[in-house]
Amino acid sequence: MIVHSALAEFESSTLVVVYFSDQQVVVAADSLTGFEEPPYSKSQYGCKIVAMNHDTAFAGTGLLGIPNKWSLKSEAMKVGTDFPSDPLPQVVATWSKRVATKFNDGSPSEMAELKIYAMENNGVVAQGIFVSNHSPTGPQITLARLTYQFDRLMNPVIGAEPLLWPPRSCDSPIGPYCGFGKPNEFLEITRLTSDRARINDRKWRTGKGHSAGLRAISIVELASTYNGGVDIGGIVDAIEIRKSRSLRWIKRHRYPKSNQ
Repeated sequence: MIVHSALAEFESSTLVVVYFSDQQVVVAADSLTGFEEPPYSKSQYGCKIVAMNHDTAFAGTGLLGIPNKWSLKSEAMKVGTDFPSDPLPQVVATWSKRVATKFNDGSPSEMAELKIYAMENNGVVAQGIFVSNHSPTGPQITLARLTYQFDRLMNPVIGAEPLLWPPRSCDSPIGPYCGFGKPNEFLEITRLTSDRARINDRKWRTGKGHSAGLRAISIVELASTYNGGVDIGGIVDAIEIRKSRSLRWIKRHRYPKSNQ
């Protein structure tokens, strides 16, 4: 979630949508990122999803890292390279520990900015969504959440225990979709809390050739429209993983190398 505070160093992200079933998982995300410093420039675009290896994907929300230093994605890639055979829970635990260390090793100004962000986001600093096809029973999803512990003077950022999937917040009338980062428009669309959302749902249900993956993309695009491009926007990227298959990009935009 992009919040308008005087954060100068960290880059932040907005919306990631996950569709999940026993046979298939789809991860879709907008490409808008921004710096938290006035005038709140949000002209940066980049893919928030990365294939860690042939059967594990990652997407991050919250504070993405500091450009040209480190990022949630780069740490996920390093873990995927260093421990390609580790089970998903161990991969998530390693990533959480490494990212927490990156946050905690920040400069005094970065730590001050980090605390402001945490105060404005209920203590949540960043989230990582991991999707893997290691298990013979079907795709696995694990959500890792890094939180700021305000009662700790040293190393305040910790990686919490992986969250059980699916979170209760994923229940919706349109199906098993979860949203992370910027929730308001996502909840409106998936819980059908407005006339425009209900009209869109009827149009979708009467259409032809629609799939879960395409609807995940549509949710992100519609959220961007409802949001007016303030916090959600840009090209939508989406990756799919099916039981007994490798990752497949449904939609992937080619960004400048610096934003990959």
